[in-house]
Amino acid sequence: MGFFDKIKAWFKRRKEPNVPVEDKQSETVIKPPTEVEVLIQEHEHLEAERNRLKKEIEVVDSQYADGSIAAVERDRAYRTRLARAGSIRIRQMQIRNKLLSMGHPLSQRTTSATIAY
Repeated sequence: MGFFDKIKAWFKRRKEPNVPVEDKQSETVIKPPTEVEVLIQEHEHLEAERNRLKKEIEVVDSQYADGSIAAVERDRAYRTRLARAGSIRIRQMQIRNKLLSMGHPLSQRTTSATIAY
């Protein structure tokens, strides 16, 4: 263990009374998610929604190619889905910027769009 790790471990120690081991195991502590975890979950949820919108656009394309819908209906469907995808992208960029400022960058696998400054 490095010098700084020892210092960190020393500060993290808590003084607890002598409690039998079985009592400690029976207690389950539910910790609320950290802000980083919440942001990562939101980012993943938004990514799933963007993927769903892409599939919906593909369905609209196939319906238009089959002649099931008219050009006006296709354009309306495109506009609504693309507008939602655009707002999702903006929110994802905000989340990534906030995570970077907090020192928790997302992995390359999770990052789908480039960050604009």
